[in-house]
Amino acid sequence: MYKAHINDTTGEIQTVKEHCEGVACLCRDFAIEDLKDIMYVIGLFHDIGKYQCTFQRRINGENIRVEHSVCGAIAAKEKYDDIPALLMGCCIAGHHGGIPDMGYPTDTEDFSTLRGRLKRKFDDYSIYKDELSAPLIDNNEFLQFLLKDCNNSMDKCIDKFSFITRYCYSCLVDADSLDAAAFMNDEDRGTLESDFVRCLDKVNRRLQSFICATDLQKARSKLQKEAFEKVNTDGEIFLMQMPTGSGKTLCSIKFALERALLHNKKRIIYVIPYNSIIDQTVKEFESIFGSDAEILRHQSTFSYDEQSNYDEEYKLNAKYASENWDAHIIVTTMVQFFESVYSNKRSKLRKLHNTADSIIVFDEAHLMPHNYLQPCLEAVSYLTRYFNSEAVFLTATMPDFKSLIREYGLKNSKIVDLIDDKSNFDKFDKCNYKYISSKSEDEILSMASRFPSSLIIVNTRKSAQQLYKSIYGGKKFHLSTYMTAFDRE
Repeated sequence: MYKAHINDTTGEIQTVKEHCEGVACLCRDFAIEDLKDIMYVIGLFHDIGKYQCTFQRRINGENIRVEHSVCGAIAAKEKYDDIPALLMGCCIAGHHGGIPDMGYPTDTEDFSTLRGRLKRKFDDYSIYKDELSAPLIDNNEFLQFLLKDCNNSMDKCIDKFSFITRYCYSCLVDADSLDAAAFMNDEDRGTLESDFVRCLDKVNRRLQSFICATDLQKARSKLQKEAFEKVNTDGEIFLMQMPTGSGKTLCSIKFALERALLHNKKRIIYVIPYNSIIDQTVKEFESIFGSDAEILRHQSTFSYDEQSNYDEEYKLNAKYASENWDAHIIVTTMVQFFESVYSNKRSKLRKLHNTADSIIVFDEAHLMPHNYLQPCLEAVSYLTRYFNSEAVFLTATMPDFKSLIREYGLKNSKIVDLIDDKSNFDKFDKCNYKYISSKSEDEILSMASRFPSSLIIVNTRKSAQQLYKSIYGGKKFHLSTYMTAFDRE
């Protein structure tokens, strides 16, 4: 018997064969159709290094260090063609420490690169050939999938290969974690679930409850109607430009729910640039959906442990779901989202495969990081073209995303403008901006004192604190992201 894990509580043994086959099946279930066979092999080979006699001595209590993750990469290199074997090797060799640097052909075995590690010597693990049955991989089919839309560009091919590798790695590490946890803990993880049909019904009722009498209300209704009329339009990326005050959040969640139901998507992911906007968005969703939606919040300033309005089961399920985004509705930050796409680390990338088969809404899309716009838009293009997702870019100030996506992503992405008629945008202009030149602190306070209430926005936390301390009399408030979540509310 070759042991992969031993349950510390019961003493039960999970064999290497059981674990590898269990992970392989999960990998295949997680993967998109074009990658199911490759993912099965990756899952099957990921722990064959545990067949080494040295690993078996270690798991039986001997205090020795044994490297096992490279063995599966070597087996893939021996059995399969170069390109799919390279992808498999990156995933398998890095399934504990993160996707490795590929390195150079001249790297020696003392290097930590993939090519260096592949040259190391290991104890015999060939028993895997008797215990595990690996399918053949159609190399031509994989190459066709890889080269599609690359237009004979080596750079595009490398970018796409890298993205596919991270996706496959995500499938593997999540499958590995879930299979091991199910055995070691002997329990099924709960999930955060939402009823999209009931949620959509509640959104529709909320929208129908609004009075439509004033010019502003009529303009809002007209904009929303135009967006909803295109819900059946074929597209990959949808641009929803709507002014502030036009009901963008409600409009976008209705559109997302409609598309999710229409195309049988697994989840809706809201990607928001600021934590403060997440607080507002989640409150609005929770007030509308009630018990019909168990929403996952994944942001640095929020902890379920500190919340008193969730029961313990919900908190535990949310903790599990934050590891791999196994939830129907997720609200997260732009930083979390793109780190989950472009990291090479196990904990970050574990979520990536669950961004497939999703409706991804980018709120305030114009705030995507400008210095990293190319990889951000390329990732959106890949997810919407190859991984069965759709994206909605939501903003009041829409850049020329059509040109940007075709320059930085895929030239033939199917992009749909949801709002063509912008003639009523001026009805939402509630503020007049006027340049008043540079002002001292005393001048700013003097101007503010002329009005019953004033909002002063400055560009540093220090300036905000100084102004706050200088105000005497009446009610005053100081707002900063340095405050705890409780105080911000």
